[in-house]
Amino acid sequence: ADCNVCGEIREVGPALTESLTFVQKALGFETYIGLQYIMAADVHNAYDNVYIKVVAENGDAFTVEAFEYYGFYAFDVPVNAIDMTDVYTLTIHAFKEGKEYYNNIEVASVESKVKAALPGYSAYPKILKVLVDMLNYGAAIQLQYNDKVDNLPNDELEAYEAYMTTTTPEMNATNTEEGEGGVNPVTMSFGIKEKVTLQIIYNAADVVGREIRYSIAGGETVVIKGEEFQDYYGYKYVEIAFKPEDMRTDFQVALYDSATGAMVSKQTNASVQGFAATLLNGTYENVAIAMMRYCDAVLAYKAK
Repeated sequence: ADCNVCGEIREVGPALTESLTFVQKALGFETYIGLQYIMAADVHNAYDNVYIKVVAENGDAFTVEAFEYYGFYAFDVPVNAIDMTDVYTLTIHAFKEGKEYYNNIEVASVESKVKAALPGYSAYPKILKVLVDMLNYGAAIQLQYNDKVDNLPNDELEAYEAYMTTTTPEMNATNTEEGEGGVNPVTMSFGIKEKVTLQIIYNAADVVGREIRYSIAGGETVVIKGEEFQDYYGYKYVEIAFKPEDMRTDFQVALYDSATGAMVSKQTNASVQGFAATLLNGTYENVAIAMMRYCDAVLAYKAK
């Protein structure tokens, strides 16, 4: 902008800075579906604050902060399974001494990134299977919910049909409960439209002074305090997300008294694959099969 008094031309707004860039742009397909950006530590540490701004096709926007990653800094941009064909505009923003800098990253979708990457993985059939089954999973979700059915992520994959899983994965319904606790949820169900989650709703009064404890495959116990639950139409709501690699492993979840540590609800012992088994021969069968195909492809890849 021009200074009317002194005649000086001053720079207003954020400055485009091409050095604000990444050493790698990658796909997220093992532990989450989405995009990943890796930044050199010296670039990140040259600023007081750095984040990615993500703008979806519908105008929704959110920011992603960095985390330390093997001597670098990484930004994970998760994308819902139903949104693999959605195009996102990504810019990197940084601040130093009160001044803002930015650089344009890319305009991309998970589908476009996957399809661009497929030829480069010709020598890695396990990765090809993961990526192809992931796109088929996204397509199954879109068809199930009649969402963007004219733009499915698995369109034009004829060259990679050999890597598509066509068999129905084994699924066993093994969900059980144990204990005699009387403070049980109003509902407990799985969500699959956006990401695979266990969704638990409680009466608001039942979570005061209490906490959810859950573990997957007997691993680390995760604690969610009652005050951290979300409000949900007068109830309290908590959501537990599952990685593809965890869908075949059992988890345990129950409500506990925060002060005494006593379990006050029944303990649910279940798995995502057990839930998927209940969907067979029903309305959501195709989604359940596609989801578990993707899960098994990830497990096969990680087993190397």
